[in-house]
Amino acid sequence: MLITAISLYRVQLPFHGTYRLSGGRTWDRLDSTVIRVDTDAGITGWGEACPFGPNYLDGFAEGARAGIGELAPALLGADPSGVMEICRRMDRDLLGHPYVKSGIDIACWDILGKRAQRPLHDLFGGRINENVRASGWIPPEPGPALDLAMAANRENGCTQFSTKASGRPEADIAFLRYLEEHLETGESVKFDANGGWRVDEAIRVMRATAALDVYFEQPCRSYEECRSVFNACGRPLVLDECALDLGTVVRAWNDGVLCALNLKIDRVGGLTPTLAIRNVTGHSRASFHYPT
Repeated sequence: MLITAISLYRVQLPFHGTYRLSGGRTWDRLDSTVIRVDTDAGITGWGEACPFGPNYLDGFAEGARAGIGELAPALLGADPSGVMEICRRMDRDLLGHPYVKSGIDIACWDILGKRAQRPLHDLFGGRINENVRASGWIPPEPGPALDLAMAANRENGCTQFSTKASGRPEADIAFLRYLEEHLETGESVKFDANGGWRVDEAIRVMRATAALDVYFEQPCRSYEECRSVFNACGRPLVLDECALDLGTVVRAWNDGVLCALNLKIDRVGGLTPTLAIRNVTGHSRASFHYPT
């Protein structure tokens, strides 16, 4: 079975309203690229490359499409079921840029699953959990919308609420203290700063809210800054934007910082590197988060 064609389709994905991150970053839609990989066996695989806007990480939608154009000639005639060889060719012909490679890798796994007539979770080693705990999103400021969102999440069985930091320590401290007064027994918060705090700001927020059960997601931009914050406060962290490859994840485990990991398939380069991270760090008992 050999790859005969690789096609791209641009798809605009609108948000319901405006999506906001720290530092004033906002989007009303995402620019996604759907990848189709055809084979001489008549099996077609589908994947997607969707950078989260141009100012979230290194990567943007037009870059994904241009990069796939660079990679495609070297992949025509290759066996898509040999996912390791596909990754080797992509890494040989394009250094870095994992977001470019992710959609092709996902499409090749789709072909492999269809050829084996098995769901991918079987090929990945089997399903472990029948039910997955989900976090319920809530607006990042007090008010009626927050109250309604918390009530709706409770009706759906959510006991952890996920929300965004503003990037302004005083406002973030006040909001977390407000949440502390409105949480019920057994509930917790995942507070995502998207790397928007400096080290001193992150330490201020964490120390001022020590009584609240919070996972702090990516408090600062770099891994080194997040490690400094963890060493200063000991609050559980979810590594996100800085967890770009297996090497960084292993380093975090060795440093004692790997409390939880936000593992995003598109960001690390597809399902093949995602599986490598899962297989190496799964024994660490770190909490894994797979955003959808």
